[in-house]
Amino acid sequence: MVPRMETEDTFSGRLITAMTNSRVSPIELSAATGGAFSARTIFRWRAGHTAPGIEAIPILCEQLEVSADWLLGCIQCTHGTQTFVLTNQVVAGTNPDTSLTERGT
Repeated sequence: MVPRMETEDTFSGRLITAMTNSRVSPIELSAATGGAFSARTIFRWRAGHTAPGIEAIPILCEQLEVSADWLLGCIQCTHGTQTFVLTNQVVAGTNPDTSLTERGT
């Protein structure tokens, strides 16, 4: 599923867009994840008060049918034989100095 619109260029904006496109509320998303995240936590992510840990990303992507790259706001750049992924998002529990990661090709 490709998101129809982007509310903002932030994690919370993309989460809102994905949830809107999936027609799921925070309470329904919490239930769909087997309670892995409380509805309150999802509300806080949507409001931009907190960010999920990296372990939450695959679960959210599966439930919302979006890619992790899209949800995290990643952009791929290729230079020669190397591909880099750039992101302007900080995910809870990660080092902000590692916002540039290399993907070997």
